[in-house]
Amino acid sequence: MFTDHVIDCFFPLNAFMKFTPKFIFILIFVGVLLKMIKTYYYQNNMELINTQEIFDWHFKASFLGNIILTFSSGLSFFYYKKYFPKYIIWCYLLIIMLVILTSLNDLNVIIKKPAIFYSPKGLGTYLNFGLLFFAASEHFKKILKLFYWISFVFIIAGIINLGKIGLGSSRVQYLFAIRDFTVYLIWVFPFFFLQYEEDNRKNLLNLFVFLIIFLFVLSTGSRSYLFIYLIYFFVKFKNQLKFKKCCHYN
Repeated sequence: MFTDHVIDCFFPLNAFMKFTPKFIFILIFVGVLLKMIKTYYYQNNMELINTQEIFDWHFKASFLGNIILTFSSGLSFFYYKKYFPKYIIWCYLLIIMLVILTSLNDLNVIIKKPAIFYSPKGLGTYLNFGLLFFAASEHFKKILKLFYWISFVFIIAGIINLGKIGLGSSRVQYLFAIRDFTVYLIWVFPFFFLQYEEDNRKNLLNLFVFLIIFLFVLSTGSRSYLFIYLIYFFVKFKNQLKFKKCCHYN
């Protein structure tokens, strides 16, 4: 196909790709784990880091994790792009090209501060979108399990942090205690909460965890997160009603 030929011209290494899906899975697993370790330690030392500008080893671990994920993203793109429509492939490539063009003026800044490469506007962040192609892997469910169990780690760590500062603390203290945990939980855990599991015990567990996340959202005092949380709950309730109706008619 013409599109495959053009892509291979831009990415000649594609012809030499001999990496297995398991190898890509291991890389992604390690990369995600390094970033989650940074999130855990950063949250538990957020006040100290923000007031004294101390950048400990976990920042380096996160940067290494980002590099591994970028490499994994490239491998995932080359290995799994055949399972996706051509327009998705071209959209990904065009986004990368546009970000490169808009980042040319910031090249000197990136060289001085490599961490900017993975900022919200950094090229590395957009390169890592290639991890979406890993969804075609048979190991994808294992990565989802990793995200699922990390949610429980952050829930437990967040409850401990809230217990340390106690009731009646200021919003700033609450943010120093659970902000990053809440950001992770409000965006990641709904993926599991909104699904219906055949095991009712797991459905009850996910509901219980989601109710605990509500405590985190209230503690941060974020109206936007509260709004997002309520949308999740509404969607779940609506889907549950549809499921019960289908079961009733069947």
